[in-house]
Amino acid sequence: MLAFTPQRPSAVSAIPTRSLIFQIQRTRSLYNSTSSTRHIITKAQEDAINQSAPSVAEQSIDQIPTGCSRYSVSLGKPLGLVLEERKSTGTIIVAEIVPGGNAERSGVISVGDQLIATSGYTRNTEQIYNDITVRGGEQIIRLPVRGESFDTVLAAISSHPGNFQVKLEFQQCEEIV
Repeated sequence: MLAFTPQRPSAVSAIPTRSLIFQIQRTRSLYNSTSSTRHIITKAQEDAINQSAPSVAEQSIDQIPTGCSRYSVSLGKPLGLVLEERKSTGTIIVAEIVPGGNAERSGVISVGDQLIATSGYTRNTEQIYNDITVRGGEQIIRLPVRGESFDTVLAAISSHPGNFQVKLEFQQCEEIV
């Protein structure tokens, strides 16, 4: 079980709506976070990577379907996107890009992209000295979203302190006509 530290309320907030859409809202203290990076993995590159993969189970989970590509992007908070869980498939997709937000400024995320994994911030040690709790062992982990609850995925995204980038991995598939 992963443990996530609570997020400062001024850094990010998630607002639930009836359709289980959560929007990461912009706050003044994080307005200047604009940097992002993008890495694209094509089907051919994925096949080459899978040749050296350690386990067959991991290959089937991370297998890129034909006609799809994956990319990763690192965004400052607020992310500037709305994620939605599709109950029928259990997938999490980008439902909306907030105009002027970090997701739009990255120029790589599109409505309909499927979230594959996210980073999460965790602390794995805690010691008490004279009634003062000292937390350490900061670690950024990769959380594959398949099989995880929507709330767990949002907790992982929200776990990052305001000065840390959130790394999101998405899958984009061509529409079959």
